[in-house]
Parts: sequence; structure tokens; C-alpha cells
Amino acid sequence: MYGVPEELPLTGFVGQDLDFIGLGRYQIQLRFSGGGEIDVQGGWQLVAPGGEQIDGAEEHERRDCYRLHRLLSLRVTGFAIDAPRSFTLVLGEGHRLTVYDDDPHYETFTLQLRGEGLWVV
Repeated sequence: MYGVPEELPLTGFVGQDLDFIGLGRYQIQLRFSGGGEIDVQGGWQLVAPGGEQIDGAEEHERRDCYRLHRLLSLRVTGFAIDAPRSFTLVLGEGHRLTVYDDDPHYETFTLQLRGEGLWVV
């Protein structure tokens, strides 16, 4: 909705482990060991270390299963910001979770870190 800002505070996620994944009708929820939280209501994709896409946003009735569970307990080792389109977290040995700001009318994700406030995009 607002575009991914270049100054999105992703540095605070580095070193945190992904402890919780919640699935809802319109969102996925990610909770990290250091108190970081990301709620995704828009587009996302998960790419394996070898480069193949193994999961992503799609309608529930088209989905066989989720594969996000592969990220549980993995540590965030890096990130990239492709402002204003997307950001990517790198977890474990190279899993890449990319979150897109893909809807000009609605919020596509919220991000919160201790001491950094709430970011709504």
C-alpha cells in the first residue's frame, strides 16, 4: 500500500530464530525469538537454498499444503530490501522468504521490533 521503505529496520531480525508461524484466512504470522513480529496479508514466496520456489501466497482452495514449517527454528542470517517493492529475510543456510507490497489499496504487511515501533506497509 505504501511501498517498502529503504529504512525498514530488518537488521534487528538478524540473529533471531523463527519460533512461531500462524496461519489465518487472510494472513500468515511470524514470531521471532527476540520479540520481532511480521504479519503478512499480501504476497510472499519461500525459496529453498537451491533456488527453487517451495511455497508462496495463493488461494486456500488451490493449495495442497504449506511448506513454511521448514523455517521453524531457523535463524535469520541476512536480509535484502528491494524498495519500494519487497524485502527478503535469509534464514538458516539460505532459505529466502520474500514479502511483497503488492496491493495499492490495502496493507500488505506489518512489522514490529522491540524498540523500533510498528511499521505498516
